[in-house]
Amino acid sequence: MLGCPVLPVISGEIQCRGLGMKVEVFDESGKLLEGEKGELVCTLPFPSMPVEFWNDEGDVKYKDAYFSRFPGVWRHGDYIRITEKGGIIVYGRSDATLNPGGVRILEPLKFTG
Repeated sequence: MLGCPVLPVISGEIQCRGLGMKVEVFDESGKLLEGEKGELVCTLPFPSMPVEFWNDEGDVKYKDAYFSRFPGVWRHGDYIRITEKGGIIVYGRSDATLNPGGVRILEPLKFTG
């Protein structure tokens, strides 16, 4: 998701999906949503996608971080909604993971649709 100089600016929204990014919204069960709040996912690989974490033998942490929720689909860990005009509203973390000052804080959240 990013800004675009040829699209209108709407308060509270990011203007559009990025070039080369198949950004979609899934519900808790992995069903594609339209116009509703859900999980930010990328359903195809994208140019800036990390391919591994350092010192992660067998890619265990990498796969757990991004692919454990929806196998084969990148889950970013944010709640979003794609508007009818193609803008994106970000509601915050879906996995309740914060990383202030390099300290990872986890608190489980339930999906509330």
